[in-house]
Amino acid sequence: MLLSISVEAMVYVLFSFVVLAFSAAIVFVMLPLARRRRAAPRLGDDRAELDDLLSRKAEVYASIKDLDFEYAMGRLADGDYQELRREYKLEAGELLGRQDDLEVSVIEQEIEEEVARRLNGSLSKQHRCKACGAANPPRFRFCPECGASLP
Repeated sequence: MLLSISVEAMVYVLFSFVVLAFSAAIVFVMLPLARRRRAAPRLGDDRAELDDLLSRKAEVYASIKDLDFEYAMGRLADGDYQELRREYKLEAGELLGRQDDLEVSVIEQEIEEEVARRLNGSLSKQHRCKACGAANPPRFRFCPECGASLP
């Protein structure tokens, strides 16, 4: 009787271990599929989103190249090749359109930052008129407000 309880307990422990290992394997395999994609970067993060987009575009181009190679080697049926190639080309087109939009946004953002930087720099370099106190750019020799000579 003692031996049969011990065998039953061992079977129960072994069964529990197998179920636990199987569950862990399922979680390990399914976790990447269940994760949400990163949220799209906000307006200020257009540069990071553009970098991600460029790397994804390179992956799609490489996939198309691999697909063409596999088809040329005779490893893909014609129907499968045409369908996969069409899907990759559609994805590449969407990525190129988004890339154009992001590049324009990034360029506009860089221009705005440069203008703000230059404006802040030029404001700090302005000369004050000793007579009236008006701010004047460094290239002015006379104050446009009162006509006094500037240093």
